[in-house]
Amino acid sequence: MLLFTALGYFIFTNGMTLMLPNIIPFKKEMVYFTAFIENFIMKGKPENRKIAKKLRKLGLKYKSVFPKPNFSIKDRYLVTSQNPYSSDAFNALFMSVLLEYNQV
Repeated sequence: MLLFTALGYFIFTNGMTLMLPNIIPFKKEMVYFTAFIENFIMKGKPENRKIAKKLRKLGLKYKSVFPKPNFSIKDRYLVTSQNPYSSDAFNALFMSVLLEYNQV
């Protein structure tokens, strides 16, 4: 898998440069630089930072579910759903947030 990720930087360089904002100079070189960092410095392995545990200590409350259920969640006026199967739940929750926001 690391090999495919590493090759992606060199095969799809033009596509990656298109994702960068116009304000960034030397886009192609920037893509190669990030490829070098990810593949040779980080060795393609994400560092286990135990982010969820740290966030829980700070008071984060979250729900973990399998990828396919119809699920979305709201935090004040932010509604999110990380799953393409959640459109019904997202739409219902988003409409309730819009109504709530209009009453304020």
